[in-house]
Amino acid sequence: MRNGLLITLIVIAVLLIIVIYMQSGKVKNVGSSIVGTKDVELFENQKRRGTELWLHVATWVLVILFMLFAFLLAVL
Repeated sequence: MRNGLLITLIVIAVLLIIVIYMQSGKVKNVGSSIVGTKDVELFENQKRRGTELWLHVATWVLVILFMLFAFLLAVL
């Protein structure tokens, strides 16, 4: 059972990395992400649609599953 949980946790971790890398970044340049400044954009607060919405939901589902399986693995 422990090996199955560990394999499942690794698969979820790999899927989570892939889904995060597929998301588009909102920051225009690397300097502003390090310093913390925010570029003002007119349509910045638009709702997520299509693929962006799917990736956002998939990320949260995978994060919750990852935390759940990590907790179960630590308890057992």
